[in-house]
Amino acid sequence: MARSQNDTISERRLRPIYDWLDNGNNKKALQEAEKVLKKQPNFQCCRALKGLALLRLGKEDEALKILDGILTECPVDEGALNAMTLSYRELKMPEKICTLYENATKHEPENEEFLSHLFMSYVRLGNLKKQQTTAMSLYKVKMKNPYYFWSVMSIVLQAVEGDEKLGQAVTLPLAQKMVEKMEKEGKMEQEQETIIYLLILELRNNWKGALDLLNGPLGKKLENSASYHLICLNKRIELEGKLENWSEVARLSRNMLLQQPDSWDIINNYIQAVIKLQEADSTNGGEAKEEGPYSMKLNKVDRSVEEAESLMTCLSAGFPGLRGPFLAKLEICYRTLEGRSSLLQDLIMEYIDLFGGKPVCFSDIKKYLKVIPVEERNNFILRLRSRYPDTTSVPSNTAQIYREICLSGIERFLGQHLNLSTERVDSMVSGLCDRYVASQPLVQHIVTTELRPSDGYLILAGQLLWERWIATKEKRFFLQACSMLQIGLIGSPSNWQLMLLLVRFLGRAGAGQLCDSVCGPLDIKNMMLDTLSWVLTRPLAATGYVDKLHRIYCQMTRFYLHSPKETTEHIIQAYKHGNLSQICDMSKLKRRLQTTYLVPNVYTEKILIDLNFLAKSLDEMIEDAEFANLKPIDWKSLADNRDFRTIQSFEPEETSVPDEMIATNFQLEQAFVRVRRATLSALVTCLKLGGHTEPSGGGDKGAREQALKDLKESEEALSTWLDKSKSLLGEEKVLDMPQAPYRSEMNSLVDGEHLAGVLHCVKLVQTIMLTATQEKPGVSGADFEPLMKVLDNLKAATATTTSPDWTVVCDLLESNKHAVESFSFFTIFTFSILSLLRTGKGMKKGKKAVLGAKFSHLEPAYKDLTANIQDLGAALHQQLQAIYKTL
Repeated sequence: MARSQNDTISERRLRPIYDWLDNGNNKKALQEAEKVLKKQPNFQCCRALKGLALLRLGKEDEALKILDGILTECPVDEGALNAMTLSYRELKMPEKICTLYENATKHEPENEEFLSHLFMSYVRLGNLKKQQTTAMSLYKVKMKNPYYFWSVMSIVLQAVEGDEKLGQAVTLPLAQKMVEKMEKEGKMEQEQETIIYLLILELRNNWKGALDLLNGPLGKKLENSASYHLICLNKRIELEGKLENWSEVARLSRNMLLQQPDSWDIINNYIQAVIKLQEADSTNGGEAKEEGPYSMKLNKVDRSVEEAESLMTCLSAGFPGLRGPFLAKLEICYRTLEGRSSLLQDLIMEYIDLFGGKPVCFSDIKKYLKVIPVEERNNFILRLRSRYPDTTSVPSNTAQIYREICLSGIERFLGQHLNLSTERVDSMVSGLCDRYVASQPLVQHIVTTELRPSDGYLILAGQLLWERWIATKEKRFFLQACSMLQIGLIGSPSNWQLMLLLVRFLGRAGAGQLCDSVCGPLDIKNMMLDTLSWVLTRPLAATGYVDKLHRIYCQMTRFYLHSPKETTEHIIQAYKHGNLSQICDMSKLKRRLQTTYLVPNVYTEKILIDLNFLAKSLDEMIEDAEFANLKPIDWKSLADNRDFRTIQSFEPEETSVPDEMIATNFQLEQAFVRVRRATLSALVTCLKLGGHTEPSGGGDKGAREQALKDLKESEEALSTWLDKSKSLLGEEKVLDMPQAPYRSEMNSLVDGEHLAGVLHCVKLVQTIMLTATQEKPGVSGADFEPLMKVLDNLKAATATTTSPDWTVVCDLLESNKHAVESFSFFTIFTFSILSLLRTGKGMKKGKKAVLGAKFSHLEPAYKDLTANIQDLGAALHQQLQAIYKTL
């Protein structure tokens, strides 16, 4: 009774603090907390709330001191735990939340709520082993199935995310035994538990066991659930296919197609099974075919292509508006193509007749157009044009617009637009633009947030003009394309295809600011930053719009920083609500975002921009270097998430972007990130060195040794990847198409000797440091000569600039941008060198630095170095002015 009364009093005293915190008045909350603590100085919950108020007032150090003090007391009060959890979450210290609940569970090991919070805190950390043990502790306290399967799911994730061999040999068998135990005891209650059992068997490639599960009582129960009925049917077909039971695959797929004739996955399974059965029958002598009309009864097994075609014909007649059965005919012919090319062409024409008025027609038949023999393509196009003449009449509806665009796309895809004369291109572009203008009355009613059918005319015209511009270097093609695409965006401001194509034109011509303006309505954010940001960031970087680029990099950094946390919160909700099957997918998404090569790339480039362009003083540069967080990177795990298929393409196979080109480009992008990371590491080390080094090699010995170690690692990385990059650049294939990746930046870094210059700087700084500590014979003026030679070459390169055509302006600006960066790098390295050579303490303004006695003989070489760097800066300024005068 007395305890209840004390709780009521405490709650009454804390209520004003909670209210002020909820209202955002943290100052008032702090005052109220201090009032309560005067009467009850050891009141843990009130102290925790005081810490939270201090934290939200920006007094992190004071808040952390209070919170850590409470943490050592191992609190078990629910209010204190909640307040501290919230505080540590805002401080981004999830590991302390784990410690908090670990201490609480030691005092109350059977407290279900504490163990549940501890489990979720381990989920936030991604500590799967401790998730597993905590979930089992929960299950022992409260014999609830969800807790048991939390443990099972943690084991499954260990297998998925960890070593594959260990997962197959140890982890997955353990998870399977745990679930089998529950099955034998008859404790499997929820559908999700069966789904997890099925997932484990599939991960172990135990197709027979998975099929037996589906055909058993648990599988039947799952199939009877409305939410999982179709999943079970599809999974059964998939498993029968894995076991190569083709008769059963054909039967089950056919039964489903009679009910869902537009299911493309089922169509593919059905066609594969029928072809396999036909091949087996032809080997074994075959079975007698049924005579008479095709039967549509259930559970029939089709064993020949003719029967499959008959089924699709019946389905096409019964469901004339569905594309699936008609596409199935094309797929059957495609897979059994030998001697059936003319039939395939007839089927394509039939498909165009039926669905040419839909926007997806070209993408549907693109796969099948590829296999038309080259010698038959002209005749095929003539047959198409005889059926749909290229008249000057205005389309009467949107279906005709889509059909015309589809036919023009087919002509381009089959090579009819290769090696066209300039006059022919002008005529075709003029015709497409006329069609666009004539069709406007048909699309005026379409709201601006939707794509207009007529935009396809401009996309085709834009691709024609791109080829002509690249081939002839004539500016009129560029101007015509940009004007045309911009007019298209006025009428259809949401068409991302027009935007992306226009950005590629503008980026190639070095118009970085216009690229940013065009991409504004596209609103690239969230996952699009990971897949599509490459389109915009490269022209901005090449043209030196560092302020706009820095804004995008900050946005991407926030996304990559917060997305794992947000994904983790979704995983926690999935655990709480029992949606265990979603956890693997969300974990996969989380890993994808954590392993993209853009994470180190964006962070590195952002810090380099801070150092080279945004810092207004030396002190700011040193401060940026102090806060640079250059964590080790698992380079082998990095993946390429860029999407090169978003930009619509009607290109023939000869000029399409092959996967090998993308793979080579990714290798070069990785090399670029690695050399930039090594460069940044060297710059950060030198700035720290220059900011804290005592005269003539004094200072902390441990710091000097660490600096030497870091510089040596940077030198090795630069040297290694400079050599590897030269080899990779020899393998690089550049395709001048809007859908292709940009030419790698490694070209300008290697050709312009920028990497060589940085490498010589790093070596020179190391030599001077070792001399200062008497670990190496004295440094001489000869050690400056390699760097001086690079500076001379860079100055000579600025004098060779000629009047550029617009197709290479971006490359010229990019080379100039890297040269300006190198100028900045050399300046930073020179500052570090001076800090090692000088004798005066500090670098006070107005005071002349004097070289130490050990380095006095280097004064002429150092002066020549600084003079050369100044000359390089002046030459770069003149070069940039010359480039802009020619535009």
